[in-house]
Amino acid sequence: MSSKSKRVALYMRVSTEEQARHGDSIEAQRQALRKYAEDHNLTVIGEYADEGISGQKPVRKRPALSEMLREVEAGRVDLILFTKLDRWFRSVKLYYQAQEVLDAHKTAWRAILEDYNTETADGTLKVNIMLSVAQNEAERTSERIKFVFADKVRRGEPITGSLPIGYRIETVDGRKRVAKDPEKEEMVNDIIQTYLRTQSLRRTTIEINRKYEQHMDLITVKNLLRNEMIAGRYRDNEVYCEPYITSEEYEKIQGLWQNNIKFNAKEAYYFSSLIICPECGNKMSGFRGITKRGERQYRYKKYRCSKSYKNNICSFRRTTSENVLEQMLLSQVEDDMEHVRSKAMHAKESRQSAQIERRREEIRQEMERLSYVFTKGRMEAKEYDKRYDALEKELADLKEPEQLTVPKPLPEGWRQMYDDLDAAGKQQFWRRIVREIHITKMRNSSLSLMMKI
Repeated sequence: MSSKSKRVALYMRVSTEEQARHGDSIEAQRQALRKYAEDHNLTVIGEYADEGISGQKPVRKRPALSEMLREVEAGRVDLILFTKLDRWFRSVKLYYQAQEVLDAHKTAWRAILEDYNTETADGTLKVNIMLSVAQNEAERTSERIKFVFADKVRRGEPITGSLPIGYRIETVDGRKRVAKDPEKEEMVNDIIQTYLRTQSLRRTTIEINRKYEQHMDLITVKNLLRNEMIAGRYRDNEVYCEPYITSEEYEKIQGLWQNNIKFNAKEAYYFSSLIICPECGNKMSGFRGITKRGERQYRYKKYRCSKSYKNNICSFRRTTSENVLEQMLLSQVEDDMEHVRSKAMHAKESRQSAQIERRREEIRQEMERLSYVFTKGRMEAKEYDKRYDALEKELADLKEPEQLTVPKPLPEGWRQMYDDLDAAGKQQFWRRIVREIHITKMRNSSLSLMMKI
């Protein structure tokens, strides 16, 4: 493949601290990368920017990087461009985790403002050294920031703009302070007293939403009740801000919270975190109960949208039986799996063919370059013959890939093995092969599955 048709992805990153630093902004990086790609006749297939994210964060916590690596795995990227090595990673360990993906798919990277390569032992050593330096610098910066934050907390100053409801940042005598929000003070006091009375996060949330015409979710209320600021303290400062309650009342609330936590490992839900609400897109949660039929009692497990039954935010009221869902999935999972397997086989064959053709083109270009150098008298005939013959042999050995085989995800006799699993085992089974379960709003709904291969 010629350089004119090389597909490149542009990657940009700044951490919160670096956003205001000249030359490190996302837009400055974007302009530099676009110009480089244009000057070098590179085809940009995508731009990926992680804004406000540290270079010491792993791939899974960098959304743009994760998306770009998925494009790499799909065989759509030949080269990744970024401005400097520290925009890519500031950790040696995390760098090599991403590099494994690039190596597996023959994707290179280039820092356009620095001279780095991984094609030689010296180049690899240089990258390791510079990453180690960048990692050390980031860790020292983090230590300085922690020291500054600790000093601010000691002096009662805010260290973040994100505060629990009922508080706001005010400037007093030229210094910022965390103070009660007069507009929310009555409601926060009511939340605390309602929880102490009901000892239920759900009932507290519903009552407060109705009384004050709010749309808070249960997590917001929980975060308020668990935040030590409501007792006037924060980290090591016992008098950080004006309290809503005493330390004794705060500890009582935490005790109630701990007493209300119930967990039974035997009651694993098969489809936990897999079912998507068709109304709001929220992941539906499981619940259990007992029903009577005549003189007999039956236990059941169902799924419902938490935004509907907890906060009255979602209008989807329907519950879905685990047993019914399980039977519907079992009846269609094997057919769906075979369809996904066939698609995966075709995609892998296409990707391997493209890689072989790319290597053929690279070999041809190298042969042309050798011939040019030889005709100019810049290479001895013996060396020319040796290198040219080696390239000719490699070119001749490159064959179209044989038809790939993708192992069936489900082995023979899988249904009997499934029936023998306990609840936790069945949960792991479905998590291994199903990405999401989409249900419709109809009573007799069909299911849509997205498989993991």
